[in-house]
Amino acid sequence: MRIVLGAEWAIKSVMLFTIVYLALPLITQAQSSTWSPPTRFFEIDQGGNVQSPTLLTDSGANLHAFWGAAMTEGQPTALYYSHWEDGNWTEPVDVLVSPDGGSIWPFTARVDENDYVHVFWMSSSQIWHSMAHVAQLDDARHWTPPDLVPTDETPFTTLGLAQDADGVWYLAYSNRDLDTITLLKSEDGAVSWENAGVIHQEARSDTWVGYPGIVVAPDGALWVSWQEMEAGSGTSKGLAYARSEDGGATWSEPESLVTGYYFGGFEVIGDVMVKKYGGGIGTGGRFVSFSKDSGSSWTEPRNISAGDGEGAQAIGLVVDSTDDWHFIVETGMTFARVAWNRENWSTPEFVVPRDLMQVCCITPGKVTENAAVGISDGNRIHVFYEQDDSVLWYTSRELDAPRLVPQPPSSPQTAPMDSTTGDVAVAPPTDTPAPVPASTPAPGRDDSRPPTASSMTFPILLALAPVLLIIGTVVVLQIGRRRH
Repeated sequence: MRIVLGAEWAIKSVMLFTIVYLALPLITQAQSSTWSPPTRFFEIDQGGNVQSPTLLTDSGANLHAFWGAAMTEGQPTALYYSHWEDGNWTEPVDVLVSPDGGSIWPFTARVDENDYVHVFWMSSSQIWHSMAHVAQLDDARHWTPPDLVPTDETPFTTLGLAQDADGVWYLAYSNRDLDTITLLKSEDGAVSWENAGVIHQEARSDTWVGYPGIVVAPDGALWVSWQEMEAGSGTSKGLAYARSEDGGATWSEPESLVTGYYFGGFEVIGDVMVKKYGGGIGTGGRFVSFSKDSGSSWTEPRNISAGDGEGAQAIGLVVDSTDDWHFIVETGMTFARVAWNRENWSTPEFVVPRDLMQVCCITPGKVTENAAVGISDGNRIHVFYEQDDSVLWYTSRELDAPRLVPQPPSSPQTAPMDSTTGDVAVAPPTDTPAPVPASTPAPGRDDSRPPTASSMTFPILLALAPVLLIIGTVVVLQIGRRRH
């Protein structure tokens, strides 16, 4: 009898162990089936530098990644490139160097109406420009020879870049000596530029200005924001802005966007203007506000912060195929996604959990920062971020939205180039097919419900199905044995 009981106990123990063994990884897989594991995407040698990941989407909904990198100590920063294709990122390649031997950093980039990517950067106290069609971005030979953008004053900090519905380019830069924010304007595809004038000159001796940003409001007005800083230390003391309703010829008096240790500016998504700003360490908060009348009125700022330990980081934003908005915010050297369907907000969902981030992606005493966000296929969100200026990490997840099939962008145009000036004639826009729904879209959804940071019920039940089947079988066998 003891042998039989011992055998039964051993069998039950093995069954219990099997159930636990099967259940734990399945549950773990279900609970982590949102964001992919962090992946080392790009890494440089000791002493090198990697900076400023930037994600852009072309007219066919194809996603492109750019960043600056110096592979070894003392090497100038070059522009590197990769794109999302068939469910993977292509091999990174360097595509552009500054002709003056300096670094392509800081840089700003934008896709124009003809699917050309324009990159502007500052090097040797000058502004440079180059461009290439999205179908040829991975070949350095197809980038135009870098040309100088003429400025009356020496540029300082970063650049603000925008293009209006008529194809006119606007470039805002700051000057440290005069404490000015100045506007440049191009009406011929970024070939030639005119000085449109000074937007703002700071008169207070205790205040510096810099880091301009520029957007075109839905009504066509230009909005330029900039950071106000303590003279000497450069510590942020707030954000200010001015507006122009005549293409930059005249400007409104400066107004305060927010006062204090904050960083941010404006963004335009369709017919909505977005005001975004976040507090540095010791101030905190990640605030967003919306205007549906081109800035005449604004909603009350909403704090979408995911916790404490926040630093001087931008707020990322992408929109999926169902028109849900997804914000990426930094908190304590990790990042979180907050979704909004224009009515309701989700709770913050960590892109990488804090404990995992500590293990994989943070160097003790150093900083992990500068998340860049993009979207592909209408329903896959991508996030890149830097570790200690030496490693680019990558993660992504599928959203609860229909998948769109990316379409080929418009074909590159044959443009005559003046070999002495590097000027390029840009062809008129060509029609490009819009992304179409995939043959197997994601399950439909009721847009009236609040967006969820992750929908886990079905995956967990699916994962537990084999376990529940085993338990049911054991119960049936036990009942049958007792009856006999």
